[in-house]
Amino acid sequence: MSEKGSIQVQVVYARPEGIFLNDCVLAPGATIDDALLASGLMNRHSEIDWQVLQVGVYGKVLKRSHELVDGDRVEIYRPLEEMARSSREELTRDDKA
Repeated sequence: MSEKGSIQVQVVYARPEGIFLNDCVLAPGATIDDALLASGLMNRHSEIDWQVLQVGVYGKVLKRSHELVDGDRVEIYRPLEEMARSSREELTRDDKA
């Protein structure tokens, strides 16, 4: 848990090269955007267009203005690569047949 008067959240971003995890202590009322900035992830990977990636908490896509609570896990969702998307669509078609 976090210190009194603050919240602790984890920021997670999975890439083919590895997983980025960072625990952040933030002020109450902090948003997903605040957590992303505090994590330092955006500075480490400046080649990524952060405005197009979806974000959320525990698998639920949310707006960047979403207010976090103590213990939240902020996740950054990469778009599926075309090959993975095609494979998933084929599996769905096979299930319906």
